[in-house]
Amino acid sequence: MRTERFSNFELLRLFSIFLIQTMHIIGPIHNHPDMSFMNIQIESLVNIIGNTGVTCFVLLSGWFGIKRDIGKFFNLLIVSIVYSMLTAACLSGGDIKSILMSAWGILCYKNWFIGCYFVLMFIAPWLNESVDKGDRDSIRKLLATLIIAIGLIPTLTHAPNGSVVFWHGKCIAWIVTLYLTGRYLRRYHPDGPSTATAAKMMLTPMGFLFLFRFSVSLLPARFSGLRDYLSGDSSPLIMLEAIGIFYMFKSLNIKSGTINYMAKSVFPIYLMGGAIALLDKHIYHISDNSGSMMLSLLIVADAATIMLAATVIDKTYYLLFGTLQQRMVMQMTRLYEKAKTLTAPLIRKF
Repeated sequence: MRTERFSNFELLRLFSIFLIQTMHIIGPIHNHPDMSFMNIQIESLVNIIGNTGVTCFVLLSGWFGIKRDIGKFFNLLIVSIVYSMLTAACLSGGDIKSILMSAWGILCYKNWFIGCYFVLMFIAPWLNESVDKGDRDSIRKLLATLIIAIGLIPTLTHAPNGSVVFWHGKCIAWIVTLYLTGRYLRRYHPDGPSTATAAKMMLTPMGFLFLFRFSVSLLPARFSGLRDYLSGDSSPLIMLEAIGIFYMFKSLNIKSGTINYMAKSVFPIYLMGGAIALLDKHIYHISDNSGSMMLSLLIVADAATIMLAATVIDKTYYLLFGTLQQRMVMQMTRLYEKAKTLTAPLIRKF
């Protein structure tokens, strides 16, 4: 039975990956001494909007719910290894050690988001049950506690390692919080606010954060580090902004086979984001254009190039190796089921 794909949400997935790529593109020139005043404000906008990318993606996962499917897990694992190795091959010029280490990095959860998503795929059914069978008051108290402890406190204190959140939201604790929020919204606010209200939810924190960062940019250079204050991954303001974006996309009435087809490649697009360094070196030279009036266009062009190239590569890969990959997934699933059967008596005794 095929699952219906909603083009408005698939478009949001593509938009989220695009935002993530823009963040990665502008990252190397953060606080660059040659940044013009205008480009400092452009960087602020990229940061404020781009940081909603992961949040929107996980909210979507929570909204639809992740079912425990070991086949999908192994499929994502293979995809992660293949595209990480491909990216490493491009960046290293084919250095075997770098290519092998990139694969090992995926197995060791070196990529924080993919690592968190692997864990989320296993624990999601329990998270689904906690929301679907829980009462509304208890769930709201749980979410409030998580958002305050894992989001608000580390954001306000600007803790070096995010306190209980490693790197301000780049960890499973905040991913779980976002996932539960998505489940809560699906159960208790399926229709959501009006489009106008959703736009206000997005624009109000966005405007506040931009004014804050703009004010900091007027201060001496030694205060430039304060611009990141309040707009990290675990910021409740970013979370509110993302919820507004989510409901704005939900209100769209779109049916597009092209969007659905492209959205199937979001993980390869994310995984090949490392190619940004290659594009920067040979084509767009973002690092050399921190003072250029063309910076914003270069960022958009860079992100669009990665998305288009990664999509073409992914579709070609599946055309050539899709059948082989599915056979590998089936074999890995059989081995997993056998191992689970053998260890079941031990688990029951434990």
